[in-house]
Amino acid sequence: KKDISYAIYRGDVKINDEVIRHPFYQFRPNLHRVTYKGTNLTYQDKDLYLILNKPKGCLSCKLSDEDHEHGKHSVFEMLGPEIPEEVKNTLFCIGRLDEDTTGLLILTSDGDFSYKITNPNSNIPKTYAVFLERPLSKADKENIEQGIVIKLEENGVIKPYKTKPSKLTIKSDVDVNITITEGKKREVRRIFEAVDNRVRELKRISIGKLNIDDFNLEPGKYVKVEKEFLQERIGLK
Repeated sequence: KKDISYAIYRGDVKINDEVIRHPFYQFRPNLHRVTYKGTNLTYQDKDLYLILNKPKGCLSCKLSDEDHEHGKHSVFEMLGPEIPEEVKNTLFCIGRLDEDTTGLLILTSDGDFSYKITNPNSNIPKTYAVFLERPLSKADKENIEQGIVIKLEENGVIKPYKTKPSKLTIKSDVDVNITITEGKKREVRRIFEAVDNRVRELKRISIGKLNIDDFNLEPGKYVKVEKEFLQERIGLK
């Protein structure tokens, strides 16, 4: 808000070609043309919702200067020109996936909607396809499903944390699906590390009944959806 006020005081903002210097100037954004340093600003009258199939090797956040220096890439680079830059700047990911994890990612500008999904009290199931380094024993499966103590990192500090109960579906010796209802940092990987195993490939395939395979999206591709559609599929009221 301070940055906006400073821009207005500097005379960088115009409404219908008239310089506006009062931060509380009232106007109708859908009827008036607003420019910032000569660039037209697009009026976004409602929040945007995108489903993206995240590829491996990119971050699910905006890049910092350090990220740029290290040649990192972001899912936001995959958004096409049909989404104006000023709208892209309002978007964020709901429930980040780490750099090497692929699959279902929701991008939105709706903070309240994001909170409902990520709030632990919502207990929304999230299913991941996991390719392990070695087969999972029956005892390991039972320990994981009951809740297992992992090494959880929060604010740079590693401490023990017992996970909530989960559900495992064994598809083959090293190919399993795990469904959890929370989203701690690198939780799925740490769950299998706790039983001396290692995740070789990880893909989020669903949130509630919202399944990435239903959209036939190639990695890096996305589709715009309506909020009501997401609410129904995810199970939000």
